[in-house]
Amino acid sequence: MVAGLREELWRSGTLAALRALWPNLFEGQDGQIAGVALIAIVFGFAHLRLGLLAAAMAAVLGFLLGIIMVVHQSIWPAVIAHGMFDATSFAFLPTALEHLQHT
Repeated sequence: MVAGLREELWRSGTLAALRALWPNLFEGQDGQIAGVALIAIVFGFAHLRLGLLAAAMAAVLGFLLGIIMVVHQSIWPAVIAHGMFDATSFAFLPTALEHLQHT
């Protein structure tokens, strides 16, 4: 849950910075979604060391969590969704590792 909070604070802070620097581009819901898309691309690039697929998935997940944040005008629904995603992924790891050992 802490990683989700940290990343959603980063996402909302970065979006706020974009809106402050370029208000004509990133104001309103459409502008905020464009900002979220740009932030998601940067977020994906930050995960390239994990591989191309992981970077693409991080970008997609970051975009979707950003959309949640914009629609609800709050980080908390995105934090909860992020925490649920992380918890589900963590719970699935033993099954994934067992499956990988058999292939």
